[in-house]
Amino acid sequence: MKDQFITKTFGIEIAIALVFCVVIYWAVRHYNQGTSEVKLDYFRVPTNNVLVILGLLAPIMIGLASYLYVNNPKGHYSSLLATITVMFLVLIVTLWETFALPKKANATDDTITLALPKDRKYIVGLGWMYALLLLALGLFAWFFLFELPSATVVSTPQAPTHTSLALLKPGVTIGQSRQEVLTMWGASTSEDQVNRVLVYESTQSVIRLTFDQSQVLVEVNEKRK
Repeated sequence: MKDQFITKTFGIEIAIALVFCVVIYWAVRHYNQGTSEVKLDYFRVPTNNVLVILGLLAPIMIGLASYLYVNNPKGHYSSLLATITVMFLVLIVTLWETFALPKKANATDDTITLALPKDRKYIVGLGWMYALLLLALGLFAWFFLFELPSATVVSTPQAPTHTSLALLKPGVTIGQSRQEVLTMWGASTSEDQVNRVLVYESTQSVIRLTFDQSQVLVEVNEKRK
């Protein structure tokens, strides 16, 4: 599967994610100035929601990638792998926000004082969570619409195998009497009385049963038509 990472499509999609991150960082730096005080829930609710979404989607994406690769190793999964990679980036940012924000909370109330530019990273992280999660969903939609049809496993029909007549009737063994064979297999298709041979034919093969002078089976010979 590592060969799937070293593709042009995968590189372009990860580059798009990096561009998103740069744009959000620039926007936060340009539009957020001074000092502000916000409720802790302003950050806590989005991070909790993102963790729930990742907890649902990430296992599905990983399971889907494993299933498709095992059944069709030559399929194209660049966008699906890019989706999983971006989701892990979102997970890293979300976990950092989850553990870093409580340290900024005021002891007297449930608020956070953000002094920019020092605390700009918290707002940037929040923006990255939203943007990268939306990008991951967009990449998966792209994979579902354009790459999944080519990755679907198509089973190749197998040529019908030859089935002998002997497998379709009860087995006979050398040493059985003629009467026992006739009881088990029924009347023969034809008979060579001079050579003491019973002939059974099917659409696929011809079986010749040879008996000795005492009417005991001594040879079974099957030839495919």
